[in-house]
Amino acid sequence: MSNRLGEFFRGIKTSAEKIKASVEKAVRVVQGLDPDESLHYGGYTLTVGQKFGMRRLIDGTGQQYISEGKIVGFRKNDVVIERYSLSEGRYIFETSSIEEFVEMIKKGEIIGIYEDPNLAEGLDSVKYGEYTFKVGQTFKMWREIISTGETYLSSGEIVGFQKNGTIVVTKRYSFSNGRYIFEEPSIEEFVRMIESGQIIEIPKDPNPAEPIDEERVAREEDQRRINEIRRSIRDSIGAEAGVETPPTETSKIYDKTKGIEVYTTLDGEAIACYTSKYKRERQEDRAVVGAREIGGRVVKLMCAIDGVGGSFHGDFAAQAFAESIQEAFNELENLPVSSGQGSLPEWEIIQDSLIIPAMNKARKKIEAKALEAKKQGDSSYEKSSCVFTAVVIVGNKAYFYTVGDSIGTYFSLRDKTVTPYTTRVNVRIVDGQEYVSGYVGLGLKDIKPLADERTLEPGDVVGVFTDGITDNFRQRGRRSISESIHALLSREEPKIPTNIHDLWLRLEEKLYSLRTQREVTPSRKIARRILGYVKSLGKKAKEDNQTFMVYYHSGQPQTN
Repeated sequence: MSNRLGEFFRGIKTSAEKIKASVEKAVRVVQGLDPDESLHYGGYTLTVGQKFGMRRLIDGTGQQYISEGKIVGFRKNDVVIERYSLSEGRYIFETSSIEEFVEMIKKGEIIGIYEDPNLAEGLDSVKYGEYTFKVGQTFKMWREIISTGETYLSSGEIVGFQKNGTIVVTKRYSFSNGRYIFEEPSIEEFVRMIESGQIIEIPKDPNPAEPIDEERVAREEDQRRINEIRRSIRDSIGAEAGVETPPTETSKIYDKTKGIEVYTTLDGEAIACYTSKYKRERQEDRAVVGAREIGGRVVKLMCAIDGVGGSFHGDFAAQAFAESIQEAFNELENLPVSSGQGSLPEWEIIQDSLIIPAMNKARKKIEAKALEAKKQGDSSYEKSSCVFTAVVIVGNKAYFYTVGDSIGTYFSLRDKTVTPYTTRVNVRIVDGQEYVSGYVGLGLKDIKPLADERTLEPGDVVGVFTDGITDNFRQRGRRSISESIHALLSREEPKIPTNIHDLWLRLEEKLYSLRTQREVTPSRKIARRILGYVKSLGKKAKEDNQTFMVYYHSGQPQTN
């Protein structure tokens, strides 16, 4: 009975809508307008009732304002509009050719009407991997206002697809532009933004049937057997020669370095590392650096970690994550090579096999400590958390992973055409106060790191920093940090030290070279100049723990 009533009322509603449309069409005809409800020209579809704003001037004052209006109909190839005029103090009707009207849109004189996306006809949904995307599907995207560095959630929706479903056409509101904008990312890029947490509120398909990639499974099994044979050969050689083979140190955790320390990787490259509590009572920063041969390739790791909230055991959370990513890195047995179309990209393989497991391990350590402390009446460990930025370098690929407001940077000291890059961060600004919106802790369990990648060329520099360093380089906003560091290093260094800090660091560098009988590496020189600048600020420098690592890509190791 209820179903029949529902159908009856839906039928009445449909009939009413048809009658209304017929009446409106008749009214337009009586007014001398065409019965058509829309008109397409030059990539724009104009519709009866479509609202817009028109930039106009008030007569006599020259003051500009936005006149609100709407399209009331069409007459042959003319557009008839109704808008409110402040000069006349009333609504007025105007007519212009469709060519003139579209030209005003393109010049920005009319706002609120946007170019049509080139949609694939009849394609309402596209399935890719574990996701099914549909026209009309809504989402939110983390974006940053360029002028202020403030992050916000931009609401958007999927409006169509292009090129047989390989391009996703989206429409979202941009605070930077102050209007809705269309974007056309590839479907691979769109999924990547979802997986990295940049796009939220689009779930995976429920219970997806995952086809078995037999070739990939066989390749991984072959690699596992090769690794076992390698280990057995290495162990037997050591035993036959009567040599004890000590475990190789693959990664290190630093909570305080003796000045700038240099970690030499298996392929002879250098990573310069520095961490200090500076003027703080406690050291809540940690640095993890390492390199291993995995699957015949040297994999390098740099991770800068910053404890959040001085009174809530940020040092414990930072140490927990440092130990967790070190353990996950040392235990990493295999790193499958991405085989291209249909397989996971390498950045995602690393995220799923190293970064996410490290985050989960750290949470378990924080949870165990919180439960133990709570038994003693102390609940403060429940708020223990940290932020980090990590870079994993495989051959000539650098993969960035960030949670919170630590920073990763990339720029070139050889190629001036390369645009310096600063990683995105999880922060929000409320009433002028900045808050970290992403962290590793008990209160936020499902967050994924913001991920990105860069292809390295000889002369490129990769760095990871906590805010005790980077806040001294953000005079023009957080997005300019990499540019500011690059500008510092691009200037010719004075031959004579300019201050006591510079003198001390240069002496320290010279003593290091004499002690190790090694030439000073570019990585160490770069680190010394960055640290020298921060120290030269004196009392103007941010009073916070200071941690950073720098890697200079010489181009000598193997590439992907």
